[in-house]
Amino acid sequence: MNRFLLLFSVILLPLACDPGTESGFAPIARLTLNPLYLPAGENAEIVLDARNSCDELDHPEACDSDPDGPGPGSACPGGITFSWDIPFDYSTVASTPNGAQLRIATRISSPQPITLTVTDCDGLKSSVTRVVGVTVN
Repeated sequence: MNRFLLLFSVILLPLACDPGTESGFAPIARLTLNPLYLPAGENAEIVLDARNSCDELDHPEACDSDPDGPGPGSACPGGITFSWDIPFDYSTVASTPNGAQLRIATRISSPQPITLTVTDCDGLKSSVTRVVGVTVN
């Protein structure tokens, strides 16, 4: 038994821990909504902010720590791209050049999900979903 464990430890563990066999870690998707609730059935604007998303495990130097900054760029290495799934009618009022922050105008009558997917230079992805709530007057 001890020989098996020693053989496993000496041969297999270094192969499993070889950093050259993986392309890295997926970026981290972060999404905030402002406001969190919209008046039901009324025209309103909401800001979708993903500027804190980044590939901080593989490329921490590419993360934007400025809360008023544009967020991470899309240039490799370290860049990420932003993809939004907004399954209701809306129009874009404003957007940062990299798409990390959107201001949209919409009219919803029930809570609605918004999903952000970020993709890094290795093609690895992560997603986060937030729900826009509604208030009834």
